[in-house]
Amino acid sequence: MNDTASLTLRGVSRRFGGLLAVDGVDMHLPRGARRALLGPNGAGKTTLVNLISGALPLTSGSITLFGADVSREPGRRRVRHGLARTYQQSKVFSGLPVETNIELALIGADGGLWRALPGGRRSRARHERACRLAVELGLVEQMGKPAGALSHGGKRQLELAMALACEPRLLVLDEPAAGLSPSERQMLTDLLLRLDPDLTLLLIEHDMNVALAVTDSVTVMADGRVVAEGTPEDVVSSRLVQDLYLGTAHG
Repeated sequence: MNDTASLTLRGVSRRFGGLLAVDGVDMHLPRGARRALLGPNGAGKTTLVNLISGALPLTSGSITLFGADVSREPGRRRVRHGLARTYQQSKVFSGLPVETNIELALIGADGGLWRALPGGRRSRARHERACRLAVELGLVEQMGKPAGALSHGGKRQLELAMALACEPRLLVLDEPAAGLSPSERQMLTDLLLRLDPDLTLLLIEHDMNVALAVTDSVTVMADGRVVAEGTPEDVVSSRLVQDLYLGTAHG
């Protein structure tokens, strides 16, 4: 059972009318893999992640999480299999304190019910878990602040804390470094490098410095298809990948 892959895609496709946004993608992520998903704008990366997370239904193909076929399961059931994700745009409860945001994520991970009145044993346990996540993500000094008052980088930290509250086995991050300053990007890189080595990571990222620093394998997409796959070194040295990022691949 320990050898069961975290994620397996077979012939995954998604069509929007006449547009084939994702075209027959295969992917295999062993447990503990760190995979970057790269490609130019419009390559189909976010659509693929939406298919993996259950935000969009498949047109064809299959998706397996930890040995379970989830191809037709909604996103909430995929969370129960161990999947958590973040989004291109920060999704936090801006009017609520950072601590409450984390605790709400913990409540969702526990089944979505507020199981005890404030001050109860379960509430204390939840608060302690929230504090541990705050320490891990560098949010201790922000716990009482409204989430909307955080910097863009702080909101990204909070999103990551909320995703980790689900105790995922597969974490999918969609452009977590977008809009961050250089110092915030370095902080994000350090956070990702400290993740539990048993946690599988799938990362969409345009910042190659971040993406290649925290991953051990790379999948490159263009026009909805996988066009290259290998180690970061192999992909960086690929003429096709260089052409894609320089905008010359199509002549």
